[in-house]
Amino acid sequence: RLKEIKEGGVNAVILNGFLSRHTYIPHLDRVEDNIRQTVKIAHRMDMKIIDHQDLTILWNADMGFRFLAAYPGYLQHNHTNGLPTWGICPANSDFNNGYFFPFITNQIKNTGIDGLMMDEAVFHYANFCNCSFCREAFTKTSGLVLPDDETSPLLHNKSSGLWKTWIEWRKHAMAQWRIDLSKLTHQINPHFSNLQYYSESGFLHNAAAYGQGGDLPLSAKSMDFLGTEIMSRDVWDDYRYNFTSRNMYNSLRETYGSPIFGLVYPAGVFNYALLGWAMNNMHGQVT
Repeated sequence: RLKEIKEGGVNAVILNGFLSRHTYIPHLDRVEDNIRQTVKIAHRMDMKIIDHQDLTILWNADMGFRFLAAYPGYLQHNHTNGLPTWGICPANSDFNNGYFFPFITNQIKNTGIDGLMMDEAVFHYANFCNCSFCREAFTKTSGLVLPDDETSPLLHNKSSGLWKTWIEWRKHAMAQWRIDLSKLTHQINPHFSNLQYYSESGFLHNAAAYGQGGDLPLSAKSMDFLGTEIMSRDVWDDYRYNFTSRNMYNSLRETYGSPIFGLVYPAGVFNYALLGWAMNNMHGQVT
């Protein structure tokens, strides 16, 4: 299959499957062995392999619930009721330093992957995360304290200076996580590439910025390779918007020097795939 892909003019492959690795711990040795074999073959063909994982989501399948029960201190906490949820806090230093960074270090060394696209590196909506790590880090950075009273009018209030500061702090907390990951991976392999993508509406809506701690300029500054999903999946019918959108994302490349890629979902239609590739290519972007 890699030979067929290479002959088609493609020199890099993003893997897929078992994205939430901490949900599928019993399978990790097998997964790592498969990746290592794939990388070995790909490198002989002068191709690059990019792994693809989820950071924060814990599925209620396989070992997901057991991982959640074993590491409750890693979980995101809700502002509304103070309770933990089924997602891992990306700002939690115990999780990052005690689990994820050692895990990803070993995987890079053991498999020889050339890059990593880490999905779901986010907070789970605007009312997360109220864990002790986030509260302490927010206070240390801003000098402000989040109210313990979940009914406080300062919370979830877009006119509140405290809440605005909190939303901005989360963006920078996620940017710092990306910087820490980049430093770690580049120590192992100076040519390692860290990828991240947004949904198409990053310039038009604030769902990611307000709800998840996302920020396009901060991502462009803190990642090696930034991209977006191209929506809708009918690339042809939306070509007017799509061409404009790709130009908008080029502004990040021109400003921060971050290369841009576009994810095309052709839904099995060759012409959609062809148009998506051509559109990205016309804008100097990777498909």
